[in-house]
Amino acid sequence: MNDSLSIDEIIKQAEEIREKTVKKAQSALEDVNNSAKEITEREIEVPKPEPENIKIASKSDKSSKFKQNEVADKTKVSPAIKADDKTKHIEFKPKSNQIDRDFEEQKTVQKSFFSNKNLKEPIYSKKPPEIIERPATIKSKSKFDKTDDLEQIPTIVAVEELEKTKILLTREEIKQREEKAQEQKEEEQGVQIVLDGFDDETKQIAKIDEELAEQQLKERRKEKVNKFRIFAPEDIEDAKKQDKDTVVKKEYESANEQSTFSKRLDESLSSVSLSLKITGVLTLILGLLTGFKDSSYLPSLLLENTPYIITLLILFVAVCIVNSGVFIHGFKIKNGVNSDFAVSLAEIVIFAHTVLLLFDSNLLIDDGTSYPFAGAFALCLNGLGKYVFITRIRTNFDFMANQKEKYTVEPIVNEVDAGIISRGLLTGEPNLKASIKTDFATKFLDIASADEPANIICKYVCFISLALSAVVAVAVGLVNQNVNYAINVFVCALCITAPCYALFCTNNTLLSVSKHLRTRGAMVNGFEGASVTSDANAIVIEAQDLFSARSCEIHGIKTFNGAKADDVILKTASVIINTKSPLASVFDDVIIGKQAILPEVDDIVYEDRLGTSAWIYRKKILVGTRDLLVHHGVPVLKEEYERKYARKGRRVLYLAEAGKLMAMFVVSYSAEPQLKKSLKKLEKSGMTILVRSADPFINDESIAELFEIPDGYIRVMNSSNGRAFEKYSNLFAEKSPAYIVHNGSALGFVSAVSAAEDLQETRKLIGVLTSFGSAIGLGVVGLLAFTGGIDQLDAIKVALFQAAWCIFVNLLAKIKSLFI
Repeated sequence: MNDSLSIDEIIKQAEEIREKTVKKAQSALEDVNNSAKEITEREIEVPKPEPENIKIASKSDKSSKFKQNEVADKTKVSPAIKADDKTKHIEFKPKSNQIDRDFEEQKTVQKSFFSNKNLKEPIYSKKPPEIIERPATIKSKSKFDKTDDLEQIPTIVAVEELEKTKILLTREEIKQREEKAQEQKEEEQGVQIVLDGFDDETKQIAKIDEELAEQQLKERRKEKVNKFRIFAPEDIEDAKKQDKDTVVKKEYESANEQSTFSKRLDESLSSVSLSLKITGVLTLILGLLTGFKDSSYLPSLLLENTPYIITLLILFVAVCIVNSGVFIHGFKIKNGVNSDFAVSLAEIVIFAHTVLLLFDSNLLIDDGTSYPFAGAFALCLNGLGKYVFITRIRTNFDFMANQKEKYTVEPIVNEVDAGIISRGLLTGEPNLKASIKTDFATKFLDIASADEPANIICKYVCFISLALSAVVAVAVGLVNQNVNYAINVFVCALCITAPCYALFCTNNTLLSVSKHLRTRGAMVNGFEGASVTSDANAIVIEAQDLFSARSCEIHGIKTFNGAKADDVILKTASVIINTKSPLASVFDDVIIGKQAILPEVDDIVYEDRLGTSAWIYRKKILVGTRDLLVHHGVPVLKEEYERKYARKGRRVLYLAEAGKLMAMFVVSYSAEPQLKKSLKKLEKSGMTILVRSADPFINDESIAELFEIPDGYIRVMNSSNGRAFEKYSNLFAEKSPAYIVHNGSALGFVSAVSAAEDLQETRKLIGVLTSFGSAIGLGVVGLLAFTGGIDQLDAIKVALFQAAWCIFVNLLAKIKSLFI
């Protein structure tokens, strides 16, 4: 269009174009009308029948009486021709009555909108389903069992979802139609008149630095997260301080590092495995040399003491070089004594004693024995403990990293909230633990490596056994007036009391517990993770989590006062789902998870042990027991009528709307076997479970009966307690410490807490048994030393004692972990 034209000229041209278009359309319309008129006015010639070819049947009961009606012009029908001798009488009889019956059936029976699977009918008929008030329709009936005269619970599908299930066209046809529609749309847009100044202009989007924007977003999120946490700030500081104590230095800090971190763990595991294999081979050679000493199986060169001791010393030094990391880590006592310190100290004493045997033959004369094999065996047990330690971390990391939805366990540190939640339910100061959802579990390695019981065991056992061994050696030396004898006693006592198997026992127990918990969707991250529940006296959980979709069932529905099944189901489902009732998952299945079709609910109020009142479409809705309806003045059914359905543990749930009873649901609850076992185990630890429930049938008595546990172990909160817990129930943290991680289920949460409690007991058991084993070893050495039989405790017997006690401790710890 010319830019020099004014607006008036442009409008004038547009009017001219419009008038021309209208004239063309009118002329085309007149042509169509004229053609139609010619067709309708065309005369239709009706052939006249010849009289001799017409055959008229005689009148009978089945024939109808024809009347001669006069018609106008050319459509007039001539009178019937009289019958003559040549005319035959023909009766028109139907072959059978099947046509009439089929016709009657088609009149009375309507074809179902949904086809039967066994019939070859189209999935949908031409007649659409009738929409009943709500934008939903009944698709199919559920598989719930019938209860007397109750109606089955249907499956309700949104109309828009129903349209998606129709199979009318193939994918290629649908694609072709979409392409055709897109082309048509582009053509329509292309012929539009565009005025100057009104054309669409796409503004150029300013480019931004994505890395800078992402960094700024992370900083804002970090600031927001740091402003609100449900665990105490000092816990974060403690976790930061533990960074220096971890054995594995490279922390897992981001989900993007999953593959890299897994590779690092695999490399560490391979390194420890190789070291363990080499140590095992060298230890076996040392064992053979020690066992076949002074026998014909050894070369003649090794029958002499000096070559024999030199050979042992060389092999022992090779073992120490392979395990050099143990010595480096063992003597880093800046952060405290660790499990490697006791083993490193014993190895140094054995090396010094072997060197003395090489230069002073009097040590051999005074019941001296070489202990390189015992030292190498101790390094083997220690290396085995490190291998299991890394394997345990690898197993837990795989579970945590591959978990789609992560939940952690944290304390409720707000004393006011904790007091309100536990008011009237707990005695003493409340220390509550809750489960929260998180995107990333932090400090995984720090927590996994911290608070290792083997370090504490070695810290005390090592120094105590060192002191007692020195005391026994000095006493024996003074009694026998023999320094060499005292040295031999000291070395033997130190070797037999070294807790070299402690690391293996503790981590082997953790590994077995981790594998067991993994099947239940949970993880306890080491003994530090287990300690998070050590000071707790209760955990808080939703009743909805205690009952899964398989634990609840709706047996049927009965409507009253002209209520429609789909309408009452939608309203009841809306209230039930919003209150997090255990029945929520069942009603969610009825609507196939499409909660968008549910009506909005306002002003939800739960009345203890009665039910819930709410407002839907400005009408008051009551969902609960008959007592709730009586409390609000709604007429209810007779108790005899209700008892007809409330049998075999089933309950009757009512729905009332605007003061009228609309429906009753027959429901039932059951306990999952695995969760029942976990609750029974947790009950023995003395920990209480506080349950928030908005279901009138879920109370202290019903839960105790369902899960077969003593009364008072599970306490159901009242409405005021529950309101205080609501903000913690829906709490989400971007990052949370990885003490305990689970999949969000009650089974995972309860199993993890129960395992954490049992691990604390197992930890004490391992510590006591390890200390007791060292005490027994020291007692045996002292007894033999004072009786002059210390030479009977050679390196092989010391190693056998260590192995036997290691198996004994692991066996008892294993039995203890079986009850987790």
